[in-house]
Amino acid sequence: MRKIIPLMLILYAATTAHAQTTLDTAVNFSVKDTYGNTIELFPILDQNKFVVIDFFSTACGACQLYAPDMQAAYEAFGCNEGNVFVMGIDKGNDNIDVILFDSIYGIQYPGISGNEGGGNLVHMNYELQGTPTVVVIDPDRSIAVKQVYPPNTANLVDTILWAGGLLASCMTGIAESSAGENLKIWPNPAGDVIHTAFQRIHSGPVGFEVIDMAGNRVLMVESEWLGPGSHAVQINSSALRSGIYLLRMTDAESSTGQSARVVIR
Repeated sequence: MRKIIPLMLILYAATTAHAQTTLDTAVNFSVKDTYGNTIELFPILDQNKFVVIDFFSTACGACQLYAPDMQAAYEAFGCNEGNVFVMGIDKGNDNIDVILFDSIYGIQYPGISGNEGGGNLVHMNYELQGTPTVVVIDPDRSIAVKQVYPPNTANLVDTILWAGGLLASCMTGIAESSAGENLKIWPNPAGDVIHTAFQRIHSGPVGFEVIDMAGNRVLMVESEWLGPGSHAVQINSSALRSGIYLLRMTDAESSTGQSARVVIR
Protein backbone atom coordinates (compact mmCIF):
# COMPACT_ATOMS: atom_id res chain seq x y z
CA MET A 1 0.00 0.00 0.00
CA ARG A 2 2.86 2.41 0.76
CA LYS A 3 4.08 2.01 -2.83
CA ILE A 4 0.62 2.60 -4.30
CA ILE A 5 -0.43 5.78 -2.52
CA PRO A 6 2.41 8.00 -3.82
CA LEU A 7 1.51 6.95 -7.38
CA MET A 8 -2.12 7.86 -6.73
CA LEU A 9 -1.00 11.26 -5.45
CA ILE A 10 1.10 11.83 -8.55
CA LEU A 11 -1.82 10.97 -10.80
CA TYR A 12 -4.08 13.19 -8.73
CA ALA A 13 -1.67 16.13 -8.98
CA ALA A 14 -1.32 15.68 -12.72
CA THR A 15 -5.05 15.53 -13.44
CA THR A 16 -6.49 18.03 -10.95
CA ALA A 17 -3.78 20.66 -10.48
CA HIS A 18 -6.17 23.35 -11.77
CA ALA A 19 -9.27 22.04 -10.00
CA GLN A 20 -10.85 25.00 -8.24
CA THR A 21 -13.72 27.43 -8.45
CA THR A 22 -13.22 30.49 -10.63
CA LEU A 23 -15.47 32.62 -8.42
CA ASP A 24 -14.39 35.25 -5.89
CA THR A 25 -17.80 35.67 -4.27
CA ALA A 26 -20.12 32.88 -3.18
CA VAL A 27 -23.36 32.19 -5.04
CA ASN A 28 -26.29 31.30 -2.80
CA PHE A 29 -27.91 27.90 -3.19
CA SER A 30 -30.59 25.79 -1.59
CA VAL A 31 -30.10 22.02 -1.72
CA LYS A 32 -31.38 18.90 0.03
CA ASP A 33 -29.10 16.42 1.73
CA THR A 34 -29.53 12.68 1.30
CA TYR A 35 -32.07 12.60 4.15
CA GLY A 36 -34.26 15.37 2.74
CA ASN A 37 -33.04 18.23 4.94
CA THR A 38 -32.85 21.61 3.20
CA ILE A 39 -29.51 23.41 3.39
CA GLU A 40 -29.22 27.01 2.22
CA LEU A 41 -25.81 28.65 2.07
CA PHE A 42 -26.38 32.30 2.97
CA PRO A 43 -28.36 31.70 6.20
CA ILE A 44 -25.44 29.57 7.44
CA LEU A 45 -22.95 32.33 6.58
CA ASP A 46 -25.22 34.84 8.32
CA GLN A 47 -24.66 32.87 11.54
CA ASN A 48 -21.02 34.01 11.28
CA LYS A 49 -19.91 30.54 10.23
CA PHE A 50 -17.25 29.61 7.73
CA VAL A 51 -18.54 27.09 5.19
CA VAL A 52 -16.24 24.37 3.86
CA ILE A 53 -17.58 22.61 0.77
CA ASP A 54 -16.14 19.39 -0.56
CA PHE A 55 -17.18 19.32 -4.22
CA PHE A 56 -16.80 15.66 -5.12
CA SER A 57 -18.08 12.74 -7.16
CA THR A 58 -18.54 9.27 -5.71
CA ALA A 59 -16.57 7.61 -8.54
CA CYS A 60 -13.63 10.03 -8.29
CA GLY A 61 -10.55 8.18 -7.02
CA ALA A 62 -8.99 11.22 -5.34
CA CYS A 63 -12.34 12.02 -3.71
CA GLN A 64 -12.35 8.53 -2.22
CA LEU A 65 -8.72 8.86 -1.13
CA TYR A 66 -9.28 12.10 0.78
CA ALA A 67 -12.79 11.42 2.14
CA PRO A 68 -11.44 10.33 5.57
CA ASP A 69 -9.43 13.56 5.74
CA MET A 70 -12.58 15.60 5.19
CA GLN A 71 -14.27 13.67 7.99
CA ALA A 72 -11.30 14.34 10.28
CA ALA A 73 -11.49 18.08 9.57
CA TYR A 74 -15.25 18.02 10.21
CA GLU A 75 -14.59 16.48 13.63
CA ALA A 76 -11.68 18.82 14.42
CA PHE A 77 -13.88 21.88 13.96
CA GLY A 78 -16.85 20.71 16.02
CA CYS A 79 -19.07 18.63 13.71
CA ASN A 80 -20.85 21.74 12.38
CA GLU A 81 -21.65 22.96 15.91
CA GLY A 82 -18.80 25.47 16.05
CA ASN A 83 -18.02 28.36 13.69
CA VAL A 84 -17.27 26.00 10.77
CA PHE A 85 -19.92 24.19 8.70
CA VAL A 86 -18.77 21.34 6.45
CA MET A 87 -20.78 19.77 3.64
CA GLY A 88 -20.14 17.56 0.63
CA ILE A 89 -21.75 18.33 -2.73
CA ASP A 90 -21.68 15.54 -5.29
CA LYS A 91 -21.92 15.69 -9.07
CA GLY A 92 -23.74 13.18 -11.23
CA ASN A 93 -25.04 10.68 -8.68
CA ASP A 94 -28.23 9.79 -6.81
CA ASN A 95 -28.92 9.85 -3.06
CA ILE A 96 -28.29 6.14 -2.68
CA ASP A 97 -24.86 6.50 -4.29
CA VAL A 98 -23.88 9.26 -1.86
CA ILE A 99 -25.27 7.32 1.13
CA LEU A 100 -23.17 4.33 0.08
CA PHE A 101 -20.09 6.53 -0.36
CA ASP A 102 -20.60 8.03 3.11
CA SER A 103 -21.04 4.58 4.61
CA ILE A 104 -17.85 3.20 3.06
CA TYR A 105 -15.65 6.16 4.03
CA GLY A 106 -17.25 7.01 7.39
CA ILE A 107 -18.62 10.39 6.38
CA GLN A 108 -20.96 12.05 8.90
CA TYR A 109 -21.25 15.60 7.58
CA PRO A 110 -24.19 16.46 5.27
CA GLY A 111 -23.97 15.00 1.78
CA ILE A 112 -25.87 16.37 -1.22
CA SER A 113 -26.26 14.26 -4.33
CA GLY A 114 -25.92 15.75 -7.78
CA ASN A 115 -29.08 14.36 -9.34
CA GLU A 116 -31.58 14.42 -6.48
CA GLY A 117 -30.16 16.95 -4.04
CA GLY A 118 -29.36 19.78 -6.46
CA GLY A 119 -25.61 19.32 -6.46
CA ASN A 120 -25.21 19.35 -10.24
CA LEU A 121 -26.48 22.93 -10.44
CA VAL A 122 -24.16 24.07 -7.65
CA HIS A 123 -21.17 22.53 -9.44
CA MET A 124 -22.16 24.42 -12.58
CA ASN A 125 -22.78 27.73 -10.80
CA TYR A 126 -19.40 27.56 -9.07
CA GLU A 127 -17.66 26.98 -12.43
CA LEU A 128 -15.63 24.08 -11.08
CA GLN A 129 -12.69 22.78 -13.05
CA GLY A 130 -12.68 19.29 -11.53
CA THR A 131 -13.12 17.18 -8.42
CA PRO A 132 -12.26 17.09 -5.65
CA THR A 133 -12.39 20.84 -5.11
CA VAL A 134 -12.55 21.98 -1.49
CA VAL A 135 -13.41 25.64 -0.95
CA VAL A 136 -13.67 27.77 2.17
CA ILE A 137 -16.29 30.54 2.20
CA ASP A 138 -16.00 33.46 4.60
CA PRO A 139 -19.07 34.69 6.53
CA ASP A 140 -18.84 37.91 4.46
CA ARG A 141 -19.66 35.69 1.41
CA SER A 142 -16.24 36.01 -0.18
CA ILE A 143 -14.46 32.81 -1.16
CA ALA A 144 -11.49 32.82 1.20
CA VAL A 145 -9.88 29.73 -0.34
CA LYS A 146 -10.64 28.53 -3.86
CA GLN A 147 -8.95 25.16 -3.44
CA VAL A 148 -7.34 23.31 -0.53
CA TYR A 149 -4.62 21.29 -2.25
CA PRO A 150 -4.03 18.51 -1.56
CA PRO A 151 -7.07 18.10 0.70
CA ASN A 152 -5.31 16.00 3.33
CA THR A 153 -6.04 16.46 7.01
CA ALA A 154 -3.07 18.67 7.79
CA ASN A 155 -3.74 21.05 4.89
CA LEU A 156 -7.45 21.19 5.67
CA VAL A 157 -6.91 22.01 9.33
CA ASP A 158 -4.14 24.55 8.64
CA THR A 159 -6.17 26.29 5.92
CA ILE A 160 -9.39 26.48 7.92
CA LEU A 161 -7.49 27.81 10.94
CA TRP A 162 -5.85 30.41 8.70
CA ALA A 163 -9.24 31.48 7.34
CA GLY A 164 -10.62 31.99 10.84
CA GLY A 165 -12.11 28.66 11.87
CA LEU A 166 -11.84 27.58 15.50
CA LEU A 167 -11.17 24.08 16.75
CA ALA A 168 -14.23 22.87 18.66
CA SER A 169 -15.71 19.92 20.47
CA CYS A 170 -18.21 17.78 18.60
CA MET A 171 -20.17 17.33 21.83
CA THR A 172 -20.68 20.99 22.67
CA GLY A 173 -19.57 23.07 19.70
CA ILE A 174 -17.68 25.33 22.10
CA ALA A 175 -14.50 26.64 20.60
CA GLU A 176 -11.60 25.06 22.40
CA SER A 177 -9.75 28.35 22.63
CA SER A 178 -12.14 29.26 25.45
CA ALA A 179 -11.38 26.06 27.32
CA GLY A 180 -7.59 26.16 27.36
CA GLU A 181 -5.04 24.01 25.58
CA ASN A 182 -7.28 21.10 24.59
CA LEU A 183 -5.47 18.45 22.59
CA LYS A 184 -7.22 16.85 19.62
CA ILE A 185 -5.78 13.93 17.64
CA TRP A 186 -6.84 12.19 14.45
CA PRO A 187 -7.24 9.80 12.81
CA ASN A 188 -7.80 7.35 15.62
CA PRO A 189 -6.82 4.56 15.00
CA ALA A 190 -3.74 6.14 13.42
CA GLY A 191 -1.21 4.79 10.95
CA ASP A 192 2.20 6.25 10.15
CA VAL A 193 1.21 9.79 11.16
CA ILE A 194 -0.68 11.17 14.15
CA HIS A 195 -2.19 14.59 13.49
CA THR A 196 -2.63 16.89 16.47
CA ALA A 197 -4.31 20.25 16.90
CA PHE A 198 -4.53 22.41 19.98
CA GLN A 199 -4.91 25.95 21.29
CA ARG A 200 -2.20 27.75 23.21
CA ILE A 201 -3.10 30.44 25.72
CA HIS A 202 0.52 31.41 26.41
CA SER A 203 3.96 31.19 24.84
CA GLY A 204 6.39 28.44 25.70
CA PRO A 205 8.14 25.22 24.64
CA VAL A 206 5.84 22.36 23.67
CA GLY A 207 6.79 18.77 22.92
CA PHE A 208 5.13 15.36 22.79
CA GLU A 209 5.77 11.92 24.18
CA VAL A 210 4.12 8.59 23.50
CA ILE A 211 3.77 6.14 26.39
CA ASP A 212 2.83 2.48 26.04
CA MET A 213 0.43 0.59 28.29
CA ALA A 214 3.34 -0.57 30.48
CA GLY A 215 4.25 3.03 31.23
CA ASN A 216 7.33 3.14 29.01
CA ARG A 217 8.08 6.19 26.91
CA VAL A 218 8.48 4.81 23.40
CA LEU A 219 8.58 8.02 21.36
CA MET A 220 9.57 11.59 22.08
CA VAL A 221 9.14 14.70 19.95
CA GLU A 222 11.54 17.51 20.81
CA SER A 223 10.02 20.71 22.16
CA GLU A 224 9.57 23.78 20.01
CA TRP A 225 8.60 27.29 21.07
CA LEU A 226 4.98 28.09 20.30
CA GLY A 227 3.04 31.27 20.85
CA PRO A 228 -0.62 31.81 21.72
CA GLY A 229 -3.21 30.66 19.18
CA SER A 230 -4.05 27.57 17.13
CA HIS A 231 -1.41 25.02 16.19
CA ALA A 232 -1.32 21.75 14.23
CA VAL A 233 1.57 19.30 14.62
CA GLN A 234 2.19 16.01 12.84
CA ILE A 235 3.92 13.17 14.69
CA ASN A 236 5.69 10.38 12.81
CA SER A 237 4.37 7.18 14.38
CA SER A 238 5.64 4.75 11.74
CA ALA A 239 8.07 3.12 14.20
CA LEU A 240 5.34 2.23 16.70
CA ARG A 241 3.89 -1.26 16.87
CA SER A 242 0.14 -1.80 16.71
CA GLY A 243 -1.45 -1.17 20.09
CA ILE A 244 -2.87 1.38 22.50
CA TYR A 245 -0.76 4.33 23.64
CA LEU A 246 -1.02 7.57 25.58
CA LEU A 247 0.01 10.67 23.66
CA ARG A 248 0.98 13.45 26.01
CA MET A 249 1.74 17.06 25.18
CA THR A 250 4.54 18.32 27.42
CA ASP A 251 4.63 21.93 28.50
CA ALA A 252 7.48 23.25 30.60
CA GLU A 253 5.29 26.00 32.04
CA SER A 254 2.60 23.71 33.46
CA SER A 255 2.77 20.85 35.94
CA THR A 256 0.67 18.48 33.81
CA GLY A 257 0.39 18.19 30.05
CA GLN A 258 -2.65 17.50 27.93
CA SER A 259 -3.00 13.85 26.96
CA ALA A 260 -5.18 11.59 24.82
CA ARG A 261 -5.35 7.89 24.07
CA VAL A 262 -4.41 6.83 20.56
CA VAL A 263 -4.62 3.45 18.86
CA ILE A 264 -1.93 2.54 16.33
CA ARG A 265 -3.13 0.07 13.70
